[in-house]
Amino acid sequence: MSGRGEWTLVGRDDELKTIEDVVSARLPGLVLVGDAGVGKTRLLREALTRAAENGVECHRVSATGAARSIPFGAVSHLIPAPTGSRSDPVGLVVSVERDFARRAGERPVVIGIDDAHLLDEPSAGLLHQLAVHRLAVAVATVRAGEPLSDALTSLWAGSGRRLDVRPLPATAVEHLLDEAAPGPLDAISRRRLTRLADGNPLLLRELLADAIDTGGLRESRGVWRWRGTASGSPRLAELVSARLRALEPAARQVLEVVACGEPLPLALLERCTDPAAIEAAERSGMAVAEHSGARTALRMAHPLYGEALRASMPASRSRTVFGQLADVLAGMPLRRRDDALVAGVWQLRSGSVRHPGIALAAARQALERFDIDLAERLVRTAYDAGQGWEAQWLLARVLQYQARSQEAFDMLPPTPPPGSKRLAIWAITRAGLLYWGLDRIDEAHETLRMVPEGAPGHDLTEATRSWVLFYDGRCEAALEVGQAVLNRPDTGVRAASWATMGAASAAGMLGRLGLAADLAEQGRAVLAAEPERLPWNEAQVGLGLCYARYATGDLTGAAELADQGYRDAVASDARGMVAVWAGFRGIIGKTQGRLDAAEADLREAIALVEENDQYHLVRTYWAELAGVRALAGDLPGARRWLAAADARARAANRLFHPWVEMNRAWVEVAQGDLTAAIRTARNAADLARDSEQPTIEAVRSTSAPGSAGRNRCGTGWPTWPTGSAGSRPRSPERPTVWPAMTGRHWRRLLTTSSPVATPCLRPRCSVRLPVRTPGTADHGWRWHNGPRRWPGNAGPYARHCSPPTLRVPSRRRSPVGSGTWPCSP
Repeated sequence: MSGRGEWTLVGRDDELKTIEDVVSARLPGLVLVGDAGVGKTRLLREALTRAAENGVECHRVSATGAARSIPFGAVSHLIPAPTGSRSDPVGLVVSVERDFARRAGERPVVIGIDDAHLLDEPSAGLLHQLAVHRLAVAVATVRAGEPLSDALTSLWAGSGRRLDVRPLPATAVEHLLDEAAPGPLDAISRRRLTRLADGNPLLLRELLADAIDTGGLRESRGVWRWRGTASGSPRLAELVSARLRALEPAARQVLEVVACGEPLPLALLERCTDPAAIEAAERSGMAVAEHSGARTALRMAHPLYGEALRASMPASRSRTVFGQLADVLAGMPLRRRDDALVAGVWQLRSGSVRHPGIALAAARQALERFDIDLAERLVRTAYDAGQGWEAQWLLARVLQYQARSQEAFDMLPPTPPPGSKRLAIWAITRAGLLYWGLDRIDEAHETLRMVPEGAPGHDLTEATRSWVLFYDGRCEAALEVGQAVLNRPDTGVRAASWATMGAASAAGMLGRLGLAADLAEQGRAVLAAEPERLPWNEAQVGLGLCYARYATGDLTGAAELADQGYRDAVASDARGMVAVWAGFRGIIGKTQGRLDAAEADLREAIALVEENDQYHLVRTYWAELAGVRALAGDLPGARRWLAAADARARAANRLFHPWVEMNRAWVEVAQGDLTAAIRTARNAADLARDSEQPTIEAVRSTSAPGSAGRNRCGTGWPTWPTGSAGSRPRSPERPTVWPAMTGRHWRRLLTTSSPVATPCLRPRCSVRLPVRTPGTADHGWRWHNGPRRWPGNAGPYARHCSPPTLRVPSRRRSPVGSGTWPCSP
């Protein structure tokens, strides 16, 4: 469906059923009442079409303001010819009634009346007569708030009915977006458009048309992002202007103030405007009051009203209003957390920053909410106003978030400022720039060690070190450092969230899922004690546990965490967080073999974070997308994405190097070069071992493309169908992590001293060990029970895996030729 053509009618099944019931019962009439653009006309048209298909005789009347001055102008096509002069209205009505009486005996007759509030009085009277005499069923649309004639009111006052047409639900709006947008939208753009349309299909259509015409909606990596505003559409401006023209100047001025500051506390508004004008503005229906505890605030009745009203204001008027609001708020106690942020934004829009300290505090809050662009504008005004070292450091931090690493490094003072209180935040910022921005890894670690134990911010510095160690592939050290932070009694909220991410993720990579879950709960307990819960802190705790579940093969659990984190990030309008969770959803989806969903998620992650890739995650996303395309058989696409990943190769983020290489192996499989693919997969296993990821190492070792252990879906985690004969797996939906292996593969796995077996041998795990060759069974049995005891994991495997469908062999006999050994707790 084209965005400018006829849209599918969605979300109106109940309304259509009501209309059908009224027609079947031959009631006098039904009046559909709703706001402009809510879809009354489209609903009426669909109802008439369906009625006609069912054998109902249908007529349509369209009322307009232009035809209102012409008696019987709207219903002229219903008047039979020849008929007497319109100067004899009684005779004309009688002739129409006779005509409809003749028709009504044969089949139902329906007259659909669009914009009935614009009918001329004679037309309204004629339609009223046809309805009350049961000669036709009148189904009329009326704009909410418009005055109606007695004739129309009587359509539902008696035995007729009235139906309020509500805004579409969010699910219906999203369905329309899927059909009307030129391509898949990123989640942030989708949420903005859904919120602004507020269930109004006409406004959604205008928003999309304006976004496409002005270039505000642009494609990036196959995903469309909306970066414009809703203020440019002439149709939107017309809808708002029509309502503003009926207002007194004082009431319009109140609405302008509300539009600039919404939601605006009533106490603040009363300091800027006249109370009588406030009341008039509220009575107009364009502003509504909201109550939150003891606080009352005014906002525009529809999100687009504010957009259009701000766009129509002269620049001088807009600056005056914002400046007035900023000064009034700055003179009041800033009790609420967002008060400083709101006052800072109002100062920006006024063009004059008279309170730079508030602007600096606002920049911090914007950064906490991941509104990086706003944070930069605020902190630059504070820096230019002479706020000193604090503003200089914060500006460097903002530039770091924007991946402008060298610029941020130059902005950050080369030495810590006097006083130990600022040493920690200086060291954390500098270390992040050195590690992720400039690839100076050793210097980054040295900088974090500059903060002595017991100094202010030491917990946050150590939490950062745990995070950096994890991404640097030093999981044992990351776990140790993160645990130490979480065990401190004085650990702050931010330090707890960072430490939880580093420690829980590292525990998962080391195969210790139970410990990772305990660490996540420990981190959540610290966060729960903080009254102000910031979304990024919550996300880091969830991300740590998500890494752990993914690494230990709990893909269902990892996917649930990623989905929830994604939804929370979208609700917070945090673009960076949405990108991180979308990327992880894509990685998990690929591992599960859901290639289409994985590609959509990875493309969204790339589109959202590519321009501000502070932590250099895009390389991993590109590599995963290359793997997706290779598995889908798209070799040119796979090569293109892999080349993009290679172009961003860096020394940092050693954790992801084996992940990249495994996707390279799948590209080589798609090329038909199995020898190179096996070599690359083994290299990926070596990199995983070097970066202390034994769970990942085992998967890479045993799922080399082209090997006997190759899985069915071709993903990184080997899988095979569950529920084969003689087995009753505990979680059939859960992919397993061990393929059928030859004796050579078993020897390598079972003799290793790494803890890779630990997470896969717990009672909750549904690992199944397929024994598909005599050699496999022979090795698996003899290595534990034979005369020669092998070290490593052979013992745990044999203890946890007993074949209930087979006779347990004696010590002198191996279960050669057996089928499957399911794991039991």
